Amino acid sequence: SDINSSQWFYDEVMEASQLGLFKGNDDGTFNPEGHLTYAEAVALAARVHATYYDNKWELDDFNNRPTTNHWADNTISYADKYGITSTVKGITTLDAPCTRQQMADLFVSAIVPYEVNPDSMFISGVFTQINDMSKAPEQTNSPSIQILFKAGILIGDAGGFRPTSSITRAETACI
Repeated sequence: SDINSSQWFYDEVMEASQLGLFKGNDDGTFNPEGHLTYAEAVALAARVHATYYDNKWELDDFNNRPTTNHWADNTISYADKYGITSTVKGITTLDAPCTRQQMADLFVSAIVPYEVNPDSMFISGVFTQINDMSKAPEQTNSPSIQILFKAGILIGDAGGFRPTSSITRAETACI
């Protein structure tokens, strides 16, 4: 109820929602300018993994279990099982804002868990290279950001990739 078709992220949010990748809030809002939390990022990465590997039934099975402390506990258990969270560093709490670096790590790990060599994903055909790193808004040592930039999934902006900055829900939906 808090987004409309004139906003720059509208189409991407609607598509991500229709694919079941992104969910709104319990009150019917999306909160596009809100910071994506680590829990939300893991949930999104788990949904990407389940979709990519045609494994939605198992994610649903995890999500239908009784929760213990946090709404994302079961989804995080699924993500842990498949190595999606194995490369992410610097997590303080599940409800802390997720950084752009953490989101990139989760997204890449959702497709190819445990892989850290950027070139192998293009050689094996997991991703198709669209961009050359020499044209990136900044150079980075992050394998995940390199992979996503080369694949045309991340483009950065005038400030570069800003890996330590938080990412909004709208920005995430556009990935």
